[in-house]
Amino acid sequence: MTVAVSHYELARELEFQLQETDHRRELDSLETVVVRCCLTARGFAIPADLTSNPNTIDGWLQWTDQFSRDG
Repeated sequence: MTVAVSHYELARELEFQLQETDHRRELDSLETVVVRCCLTARGFAIPADLTSNPNTIDGWLQWTDQFSRDG
């Protein structure tokens, strides 16, 4: 499945959902659930057993870039 969303749009959406603009701050467990739900709603298939769970907005954005290239 191709995910049609720009990096910028996704960053703004995550900032809005988390009410956070610091992309390098470590996310707590509830924020991580919010990010996973947001990305899943956008069409990203996040494996339940994702071994290296990103813990910042930047980390999740990098993961989506990799997913878009590999997916």
